[in-house]
Amino acid sequence: MGFKDIGKNIGKGVKKATDKLNNTVDVQKLKYKISKKEEEIGEVYRLLGQNIVDASLRGETYDALVAKALEDVALKREELAALNRERIEKEGKTICTNCGSENDGKAEFCSRCGAKIEREETPAEKEADNETGSADPADETKTEENGDGK
Repeated sequence: MGFKDIGKNIGKGVKKATDKLNNTVDVQKLKYKISKKEEEIGEVYRLLGQNIVDASLRGETYDALVAKALEDVALKREELAALNRERIEKEGKTICTNCGSENDGKAEFCSRCGAKIEREETPAEKEADNETGSADPADETKTEENGDGK
């Protein structure tokens, strides 16, 4: 192995480490956004309760207040769900379609309910498959069984 090869390997290692660090930073930013969004939802609930009490003390109805708060919460929950989906993808995790719990990205079955994890191949996995060949173990087994690579 020459100096050129060593340099290429070091470069690849540095790029991989940088990518991993950037991903970790992105996940932390998402967690912060998620935390803030949860605080916003809590604040809507707090204000709703306060406004209902105030309206009741004044002898007023509060149906409009409740309707507005429900709209706000629904919108914030959608935003929160989108942030969580993005975080889960960045962390390489999957969501069980049966019970909704998070699982390790390589898990075959849900750690909570035992259901088989159904997943779509991510763009990164597709790229890795293209670089290394087929990731399907069945393809490797066929090659081994035939002994001739066919």
